[in-house]
Amino acid sequence: MRHHMTKLAVTAAGCLMWAGALHGQTLLNGDFSQPVDATDSTSTTATAWSMSPAGTNLGQRATFHQNAGEWAFWLQDFEPSGTATQTVTAVVPGVNYSLSALWAFELGASGATGANGFNAVTLANNPSNTGNLVAYMSMQFQTSGSANVGAADVLNITAGSIPTADNADSFANAPASPAPPWLTESIAGIAPVGASQVLVTFGWLNGGGDGGTGSQSGFATDVTLAPVAVPEPASLGVLTLGGLALLARRRTV
Repeated sequence: MRHHMTKLAVTAAGCLMWAGALHGQTLLNGDFSQPVDATDSTSTTATAWSMSPAGTNLGQRATFHQNAGEWAFWLQDFEPSGTATQTVTAVVPGVNYSLSALWAFELGASGATGANGFNAVTLANNPSNTGNLVAYMSMQFQTSGSANVGAADVLNITAGSIPTADNADSFANAPASPAPPWLTESIAGIAPVGASQVLVTFGWLNGGGDGGTGSQSGFATDVTLAPVAVPEPASLGVLTLGGLALLARRRTV
């Protein structure tokens, strides 16, 4: 009986794993490491991603703060706005998807907006900025023709919301040095009826406007998009059988 129960448990686990893989998506170049560039610390190209111009700077990936030697999307919040986007296909309506990423933030320099201590998504040292600067990531489900279906699922990281202890400025940039405190952030959303793809976006809004307001920035890497694992009916059936077998075994002891 014990051997039989072990097989039931393994079968149930296998079904659960299969159910998760069934709706698996492929988000490419989640660590922004492609194409390979062993010379520069910034690049205007990231395979599978579209990076918009950011004011006077192009949208860029960078190695200023690294997680295990990786690149990251550089949110240049000293510029007004910018984005990195990727469209992921083969979305299944009714499936709950989770978008996750690691974030790191720099402290803002002191200046027109106040004293030291502002963090990465800060007021950007711009006197005209009223504090509405945000870094964000979002999922927008779409049809195959790129028409939006339903509202976007958005996570906003607002100005001043990252504690000083979590800023990246205290850490060296070299891969062999202590890594910055990368923060895991995630959002989830159910693909609506009619959705067959999802537009993934990382970006910022309402940043500084002169291109020279300081070095404060945000960074995002290790991006993943995956279905939230739920048991399929077959899996639930196996689990139910396993539970009944356990009850029967207990009654015979």
